[in-house]
Amino acid sequence: MVYDHIPCSNDHLTLSRRDWSFFAKKQPLHRDYHAEHGDADSDKLITLIVQRPPGTILATCWTIHNEALPILGKRRQKPHIKTLQILCGADFLDVFSQQDGLLDIILAWGTTPDTGAVQSGAAERETNEEIQDWLLDASFVTLQDTKHPQYPALTHVIDQVQQSLCSRDALPIEISLVDRNLHMFEQFVEIFYWRAMEKQGRVTIKIGMAGVRFLEKQEALKRWEDTLSYVLRDLDDAMDMRSLVYGSSSGVKVLRAPRLSGSAEKRWEEGWERRQ
Repeated sequence: MVYDHIPCSNDHLTLSRRDWSFFAKKQPLHRDYHAEHGDADSDKLITLIVQRPPGTILATCWTIHNEALPILGKRRQKPHIKTLQILCGADFLDVFSQQDGLLDIILAWGTTPDTGAVQSGAAERETNEEIQDWLLDASFVTLQDTKHPQYPALTHVIDQVQQSLCSRDALPIEISLVDRNLHMFEQFVEIFYWRAMEKQGRVTIKIGMAGVRFLEKQEALKRWEDTLSYVLRDLDDAMDMRSLVYGSSSGVKVLRAPRLSGSAEKRWEEGWERRQ
């Protein structure tokens, strides 16, 4: 069938934080673990860039719609990714890196529970279980999570990330920040950095600012690019000193993504655009 051969293009998998148990904030921001912190940004959206066949052909006519929908529907539930690219506010760094959050899910699915060693593939797990069963058995998700219409697509993304994690090279994760909750920008970046460094796995995480068309105040881009550079540079210096004293066993690297100027900005925009 011709619909099986429609090429994939860039698309946005948009997730509402309110819909997923592992996007709920569980850990406090500060070292005072008795302090309570609200989650005013739980209604904000998280966007993943994926490769899926476009759905525009469904609007051609009813005959094509009825023929193509079953095939394209299944294909769109199994999007392809080359790197895990996330568009979010700085507040999501806290949620992404918290205990039993999405980063823990990705790392745990790609490693053995006893040794922490990277496996050669999910199919070689002792129980040979599918990722959906594993997520429930490990209590990473709830039954309510599994009923969400985006659940098959999200679990397929996690499974593909796991396959990349098992390859020879470190898994790349790219996080692009929008100008939201910037009054705590430095704190969110610092919390994410130190949590990531405590995790086990071969992962390279690049953090940068999103393109100007995703920002509410476009004129402030340079200011936040500078702030991000200063924060990560100071954290790298502190990490180097800590490694000298205590040594370092983590395979996680948190790097500064290139500034969005000139050709770098053009490439970033091309990567995030929707191609219909």
